[in-house]
Amino acid sequence: MDEVLESMRRALGERYRIDGEIGRGGMAVVYHADEPRREREVAIKVLDSSVRSVLGRKRFLREVSVLSGLSHPHIVPILSAGQADGLLYYVMPFIDGETVLHRIRSDGRLPVSEAVVYAKEVAGALAFAHERGVVHRDIKPENVLLSDGHAVVADFGIARMLSDVGGDTLTQTGLVIGSPLYMSPEQAAGRREIDGRADIYALGRVLHEMVTGKLPDAAATERGVLDVPQECAEALAGALADDREERFRSAAEFAAALG
Repeated sequence: MDEVLESMRRALGERYRIDGEIGRGGMAVVYHADEPRREREVAIKVLDSSVRSVLGRKRFLREVSVLSGLSHPHIVPILSAGQADGLLYYVMPFIDGETVLHRIRSDGRLPVSEAVVYAKEVAGALAFAHERGVVHRDIKPENVLLSDGHAVVADFGIARMLSDVGGDTLTQTGLVIGSPLYMSPEQAAGRREIDGRADIYALGRVLHEMVTGKLPDAAATERGVLDVPQECAEALAGALADDREERFRSAAEFAAALG
């Protein structure tokens, strides 16, 4: 029996009809639900106990209030949040589509023109967030949803919430902010001063994977990406520089370089 699911049903049953689990990661589980009063489908993300113990209710609600202000066509918004039966959760619209990860796994690689459109939309979302002082910190194919021909960034959430927690605390709990395969060198080195250029690097890796079907290695980054237009290859080089001082200064610059 899913005890978390049953707890959420008991606590939120008057507001949501929770069907079941639709996703799970190391830090949270996501459930699909209907919200009858608003006649809409939603996704409810419930934080893992290890994340709850690190964040605490007050920090969680404070961070969610900041993230709720990110209203952008290519960002999945946070609709509400709270504590129920000792569990911390937040609610997002349910996006009927697939992730970039699913698309890569099914097709191997995306047409360059299509991948560039998605990357520019994600870059636009990141530029909007960065201007408001919010760094995603966990851009990866699983967090980019494709719906109605457009890309939408999900999970402007847990990584941001954990970013101000002390390193020793995270080490003790075994929590890692970001995904190693897409993490910028400065994140991997454990630097505390992370800015929007970390997201640009991660998006560069996602775009490389979309157009080639594989992640870049050091050699590929040095010689450029084969079989893609020069403009795209040059933009990738500007996003994937190991030294963040050599990357694009903003996500908007990355988007502009993609043409």
